[in-house]
Amino acid sequence: EPPLAMWRWLRAELEYAAPRCSHCLVTSALPAGVEERMCTDLPRLVRRIGRGLHVTRSGVRLTLVDCCAGGGAAVFERKMNELRRALSHSRHAVVICSSTTSCIGVHQALGQDVVKREVHALHDSDTAGRRVAALTAFRRADETGASATARPRDVPPRVLVATGRAVRGLDLACAGGGRGADEVVLFDFPPDTKAYLSRVGCACRGDRPTAHVTALADGASLAFAKALLAHDQAGKPHCFHTKDADRLK
Repeated sequence: EPPLAMWRWLRAELEYAAPRCSHCLVTSALPAGVEERMCTDLPRLVRRIGRGLHVTRSGVRLTLVDCCAGGGAAVFERKMNELRRALSHSRHAVVICSSTTSCIGVHQALGQDVVKREVHALHDSDTAGRRVAALTAFRRADETGASATARPRDVPPRVLVATGRAVRGLDLACAGGGRGADEVVLFDFPPDTKAYLSRVGCACRGDRPTAHVTALADGASLAFAKALLAHDQAGKPHCFHTKDADRLK
């Protein structure tokens, strides 16, 4: 309702000014309901979609892993095993969760592993100071000056476990112009296309090489994940806020 309410207000402003001027409305995303309402209210509206908008950048390699394992603790353990497998070949990884509870659980589980890793957490429950400290530690330049992928093997790999909201729009490259993450793991499959594009975007910031993406899905999210990735591979732009696999066919 809030987006529709905003549109009703904007429409009133446009109708007041209509006799005197034309308008260009620019947005990066519109909920489907608002877009349909705009086309109904403004029959002369001409839509233009920017090239490459709402699609995953070419070159992003994504692996979908089916983590169905009965439910509850079994699913979490299965996802943790797949996460550890993805991290085993990474030197600078970002793990994205859908909730603070999931983020804390993953952070604690990785912290208890015998494998030596430098694990940081980024979520809304932490203080601003702790969030800044986590980002600074994850992005700091190595004393050797080496990039993340060239980091000496005796230096522990770094992992940032974060919520999708916490990393939205952030550039997680190492300080000093280093490259970004080499692996992005979607521990919880995104709930809709908007969240999916935002989280996969962590794998391809700027002009740096793209990271590999491992997407973990189970139960209700699996059918949506398969439909969304098939839509993605076909190169079709995503309709924002879509949550239903049938709408992606």
